[in-house]
Amino acid sequence: MHGKVLITGDRAMNLFTYDPAAGKAYADAVNRIREVLTSGPEPLERTAVLLAPTAAEFVRSPKWKALSSSQQEAFGSVYRQLNGQITTIDALAALREHAGEPLHFRTDHHWTATGAYYAYAAYVKAIGLTPIPLSSYATEKVHGFLGSLYSATLNRRLAERPDTIVLYKPAVKHEYVVHYSGPLRMPLLDMSHAGKKNKYRIFLSGDRPWGRITTESDGPRLAVIKDSYGNALIPFLLPHFSEIYVIDPRQFNRPLDAFVREHKIRELLFVNNAEVTMESSFAEQLRRILGSAAH
Repeated sequence: MHGKVLITGDRAMNLFTYDPAAGKAYADAVNRIREVLTSGPEPLERTAVLLAPTAAEFVRSPKWKALSSSQQEAFGSVYRQLNGQITTIDALAALREHAGEPLHFRTDHHWTATGAYYAYAAYVKAIGLTPIPLSSYATEKVHGFLGSLYSATLNRRLAERPDTIVLYKPAVKHEYVVHYSGPLRMPLLDMSHAGKKNKYRIFLSGDRPWGRITTESDGPRLAVIKDSYGNALIPFLLPHFSEIYVIDPRQFNRPLDAFVREHKIRELLFVNNAEVTMESSFAEQLRRILGSAAH
């Protein structure tokens, strides 16, 4: 143990402790966002929630597994508190089917693009679409990744076996523009980070307030409200949507209801990792971006 980081062999992970009050706050915030966005003219047509499991849920040793709460039970608790019209995505079951594959990094707290793919597949199936086969993607590998859990522990066993990042390259033509005070075009897989310390920032070039991906695909406009787990999943969505709006509520500073109506967004997806149910700060950010409509 190193604080709340468990190191077993050459793998590290954050322990998970479910807080029912945080789970309720998250569900309440999602319910309120859906309520506001489905009222009035041009309402949202579908809201989906995908809670992403972290590595702690896949520990095999009963001794180490007992150090964390059950994410399956936590997710079930949150999903039961959501409005019945919200589509809930069982990403945990999807990942469990592939538990022998590298679903999470060993030295970082994120899932891999492979893990994110199986969650993506569960989402598109749940909304009646067909996932693109993983085997159809061209891949590229980035070696030598020592992530956040290595930085937190400086553990020698982790240092001796860095992670390899496997990238799946989108085949759909697209343009990705992020917004601060003005628009800035960026690569969806930003290889400028391959030689830097935080190589996970290759995905979407890291966390940004909001961005828009335009594609040559048919399909509705989708907004994804995400934390950093969403970064590895979003590139898989390109074949299914004409525009994808990427929103990180920790930095987004526009009223969400006006934003969704302005851009004629019809689909909403929350992609958030299990730790949003450990404490209520993410739920507070969700309430903040809804502004006065949250009350």
